[in-house]
Amino acid sequence: DVDGNVTSHPYIKVYNRGDGEEIVNKLSTYDIDAYVDCYEADDGDDESGRPIMIYFYSVKIKNL
Repeated sequence: DVDGNVTSHPYIKVYNRGDGEEIVNKLSTYDIDAYVDCYEADDGDDESGRPIMIYFYSVKIKNL
């Protein structure tokens, strides 16, 4: 920001839950505590009126 403060975002972007779990397992071999995080976004409705949900996955590193 204008005061020079920096925000840390300890996330690793992944494309699906399986990729995230693989990274979490690899990080755990180095004693890095992490978990798969999922953000759900509503992207409106399809032509049948059913909601369209978009899932954004990332790996969150704890304690950072």
